[in-house]
Amino acid sequence: MQSNSLNHVLRPACQVVSAVMAVVLLAACTDKSGAGGASQVAAKVNGAEITLHQVNYVLSKAGTVPPEAIDMARKQVLDRLIEQELFAAKAVEEKLDRSPQTLLAIEQSRREILAAAYMDQVLASGKKLNKSDVSTYYYQNPELFAERKAYSLEEINFPIGTITVDELNALVAQGNNLEQLQAYLEQKKVVFKRNTGVSPAEKLPLAHIKELHKAKDGQIFVLDSANEVSIVKVVSTRPLPVSEAEVAPAIMQFLFNLHSAGLHTKQLEPLKAQAKIEYLGVFADLAKSLPAAPAAPAAAVTGQ
Repeated sequence: MQSNSLNHVLRPACQVVSAVMAVVLLAACTDKSGAGGASQVAAKVNGAEITLHQVNYVLSKAGTVPPEAIDMARKQVLDRLIEQELFAAKAVEEKLDRSPQTLLAIEQSRREILAAAYMDQVLASGKKLNKSDVSTYYYQNPELFAERKAYSLEEINFPIGTITVDELNALVAQGNNLEQLQAYLEQKKVVFKRNTGVSPAEKLPLAHIKELHKAKDGQIFVLDSANEVSIVKVVSTRPLPVSEAEVAPAIMQFLFNLHSAGLHTKQLEPLKAQAKIEYLGVFADLAKSLPAAPAAPAAAVTGQ
């Protein structure tokens, strides 16, 4: 079991190391002098050294490894790095390091690695989350935890912009039921999907969970997101509480994601404001007609 888990982590981690190795090979900076000391060298492949630092770096991306599995994990990492060194050397021999596709991939990897290194530094120097942050979030959001529910829902979903939310809210306020609202959409030739199902609180839009939490059976809501409008009927609910201890790790991860996203935006905005960014060619027109890509949202808290 540990081996499968480790391999799952090793694949992306080794891709990063592979990119770094490719950059090093391209720059002809491989150190074969042994100046770092034999104690720091884990293996040599045709004279090229693989260091303990490289092994430990990849291993650090595997998360927590039980003490009894550490030797096996280190050996797996080293074997993978040896494979990469063999393939990388063969690629250089066949001049693949000079191909346009390889150079583009190396440059993209370099950009990603440097950007991640900068944000890692920002995160390391920022505020650290602690148990009190978890407790505060738990008690401030009872609808997700202490008073969590499972919601049996009927939904009608369609793309945003077809009919306004205000128009639909007016129809709901007039007492129209779900069938009448569906008939209205059909009259307006709106393409929609109708679904039924049961969802726990954390699987519902966080922006609307507080109002859904107060809903009575049979109540209808109109919810909008970036791309979709949903007409939601709350058929019934049942209690599904979780304790703070059960969800503490998930809350900590959620808060970390939220904190990271906030720091990302805080760092990016002044950099963009100070930079001279020019969209050229077809992208000049696209920049005028299309909005900027939104930041990735933080994942919802889940206790299960």
